[in-house]
Amino acid sequence: MGRLLNETYFILEGFSYGISRDVFLDGFGDQLVMAELPDDAHTDIEQALLCLAKDRWSSHIYNLIGLERMHVLLGSDTHRRTLTDRYGFDDRALQAMAADVDTFSLEGATGALSSVGGWSLIAEVKRRAMLRTPHRQQSVLSRKPKRSSAAP
Repeated sequence: MGRLLNETYFILEGFSYGISRDVFLDGFGDQLVMAELPDDAHTDIEQALLCLAKDRWSSHIYNLIGLERMHVLLGSDTHRRTLTDRYGFDDRALQAMAADVDTFSLEGATGALSSVGGWSLIAEVKRRAMLRTPHRQQSVLSRKPKRSSAAP
């Protein structure tokens, strides 16, 4: 289990670095705190905030990455001003976040790895696909999948 968690961290830590603002907005625009990203500072902040979530597979890893990124961003004068003025986020908010992020406790981590059910994942992928699908194709995609009652 430890290897899986460590490798997941290595992969997710580099997530979103190097992608263009347009690609980021296209992929995650519906998940952002601010719909408009006027500059790179806003984009960096939104990418960090995107990592912070409680109901996600390996959320403790995502939250560690988000906490780490917010800590680094607060060290930049430009990002600190944007965080404070536009997001209401400062050192105290980071400290409060650090108290909530359960970084190093593996207690319950194995349960969290399997807490997202397959049908929930499929429903979320389908919901996102519907947002980007032309209207004429939505009727095919909106059908409910048939669950097999017979065991394989």
